[in-house]
Amino acid sequence: EIRRRERVIRIFPSRDSANRLIGALLLEIDNKWAGGRRYLDMAEYHAYRSCRPKPGSNIFYL
Repeated sequence: EIRRRERVIRIFPSRDSANRLIGALLLEIDNKWAGGRRYLDMAEYHAYRSCRPKPGSNIFYL
């Protein structure tokens, strides 16, 4: 992606402008990753927690 954008710009006037471009691209990638779908489905976890016996109850598992 950086190489593609560099071809359009052809030359960076300064090191700071190159750093700004790279920083903007990294920020965009981070936002896509953070806003993407969830890794775990929390609905299954909450269903498991609601069906578990309460601590201190007299239910024993063998």
